[in-house]
Amino acid sequence: MLTHALQVPHLDARAATLMSIKKRGVPKALLSLVLGAADALGARLGLPPIYLPLVGPAGSLAFMQLNDFETKEYYSKHPPVYQGGWQNKARAALVWELFVGRYSPIQYVPDIACPIQFVAATEDVLCPVDQVLKAVGLAQQGSLLSRQCTHFELYRGKLFQGLVTAQVAFFRQHTGLAKAKAKAAAVAAPAGPENDAEGVNDQGSA
Repeated sequence: MLTHALQVPHLDARAATLMSIKKRGVPKALLSLVLGAADALGARLGLPPIYLPLVGPAGSLAFMQLNDFETKEYYSKHPPVYQGGWQNKARAALVWELFVGRYSPIQYVPDIACPIQFVAATEDVLCPVDQVLKAVGLAQQGSLLSRQCTHFELYRGKLFQGLVTAQVAFFRQHTGLAKAKAKAAAVAAPAGPENDAEGVNDQGSA
């Protein structure tokens, strides 16, 4: 059976936009929107791209506005040496796409028939837990795995190890692997005392 597991997912573009306005303040939110619209239009006209920081402090124009702890957690996942020319920036057009609601996967959640495990971080300031809870309620077969941590903290140390263990168990349960393994173990198990006794009796009667 097909299954899905979504880790601290972005779900609702409009909710993300409202959170952005709250963090940036109205003036900077409007500025980022103008830059986003200009970049989206410029892409159609073949103009040079406009970029905004991917990560930055609260109140900045960055897509992900993080405090010092969250910023440290984010960069802890990065390799010591970047490959492919990675830079801390992203196309401003994404702001416009979020504003007009083009990236809102939550609208398709009710149409998914297979089991879905949603992973939420209770202290997540990027993908709020309330949106994850809403998605769980909309899903036909939704379940919630919640951890008390921030968005990027989930991917480190014991939290990450526990997450992997829980998700493997979820996949095994819904793909039939757990039952198959139990059945195989039962078939391969050595005969118990009762079976041994039956064998002796059979040999004696023969």
